[in-house]
Amino acid sequence: MYTYLKNFLGEETGAVTIDWVILTAAMASFGISVATIITTVSRDSADGVGERLANVEVNP
Repeated sequence: MYTYLKNFLGEETGAVTIDWVILTAAMASFGISVATIITTVSRDSADGVGERLANVEVNP
């Protein structure tokens, strides 16, 4: 039993998989955060442009 536990704790093949899962989750959450921020900022900018265009008087 001791050798099994020693071998199990010394095994490193699963550690690389866990590292990649954590890195992938971090990058995905970072991408979602950036997309949310860009969407909010661009929506605010588009609203500002729309308001300015609505207030422009066009003389025929």
